Amino acid sequence: MSTVQLDGYVEDLDTAMLIINADTSRRAAGRTFEQVARDIGADISGYSLAEHNRVIKSAIGVSPVSSEPWLASKEAEFVRENANLITNLENETARDIERIVRDGIRSGESTPSIQAKIIQKVGIGTLEKSPLKMSAANRTRLIARDQTAKFYGELNKLRQQNIGLTWYVWRTSLDERVRADHSALEGMLCDWDDDSIYSDDDGETWQSRTSEMYDGTPGSAVQCRCFSEPYFDNIL
Repeated sequence: MSTVQLDGYVEDLDTAMLIINADTSRRAAGRTFEQVARDIGADISGYSLAEHNRVIKSAIGVSPVSSEPWLASKEAEFVRENANLITNLENETARDIERIVRDGIRSGESTPSIQAKIIQKVGIGTLEKSPLKMSAANRTRLIARDQTAKFYGELNKLRQQNIGLTWYVWRTSLDERVRADHSALEGMLCDWDDDSIYSDDDGETWQSRTSEMYDGTPGSAVQCRCFSEPYFDNIL
């Protein structure tokens, strides 16, 4: 199977997600969630386009030139979904704090004890996971990383389809954190129009994905770090 070499591709994406997460915290003060999400969406889209062009150029020698009429609506969808996620998280955290204070007062707890429970619940000043429940800080980080990967994966799909690519090679991060059903697809040829099939012989024959294989596209599962490697052999 002919493939394109993507040196450091996954590492670059992981680094980009961490930068975006850190930037979220810096920019959130005094700004609406919609404004923050809009800027993050633009960051992801710009990074995705640069990587897309780099990979295509490495394979065919020229950068693709194509319009993206769907991009504005896709970015708007990202803004809506993430603003809602962050708002819901904030509301849930507020309810948790209210319950801790109310229950503490009713049971006669001391102020330091109530304060300690609030810190444990929302993770103030730390990204460490609470023994009882993931802290708000950790949950925000998880949402940011998860939504970044999903949006990045969707843009990859649309941009590859936009230049006529119908197939892709499933690539994982090749480490111990890769889920078994994703690892089973490593190196397999997949069809953008049908998530239920794969090929291990350059598209000569197609088979239904087994129960040991993930039924979806790279980046669509929670915290998925897999990516779609463009496949050109069927169109060149």
